[in-house]
Amino acid sequence: SAVSGSATAGAANGVAAAGDADADAAEALVGVMQFATRHLARAMRDTDATVRASACMALSYLLPRDWEGVDEARRGVWLTAFAAACRDDASTVRGAACRIWGAFACFREWRTRAFAAGAVRVLQRALRDGVLNVRQR
Repeated sequence: SAVSGSATAGAANGVAAAGDADADAAEALVGVMQFATRHLARAMRDTDATVRASACMALSYLLPRDWEGVDEARRGVWLTAFAAACRDDASTVRGAACRIWGAFACFREWRTRAFAAGAVRVLQRALRDGVLNVRQR
């Protein structure tokens, strides 16, 4: 019948739309990591502490799926950058960098030996920081 035919066509269009949405989402995630690799990595080395802190905060909001295409070696490079940010002269940067470690510790995908070793070392140091904002992150 015309009704069941239109429902079938509608369902097929819905499946196609879902497939397109998945492809668009995957493409967007690749774009997120390209942006992070290029711009946020550079921002973490900026001379302005506000820029460095903002870059750390932006990175702390990335979700596990945002890191799916990033291999262990590249994750190690990022962990090194996060650890360095926790030693920054500016307490705002240190606090924002500690937030990265805390946020990522909640994600199963980041629970690796390399992450755990870095997190323990960095966060123990943060607990001794003279600035409350860093310790509470």
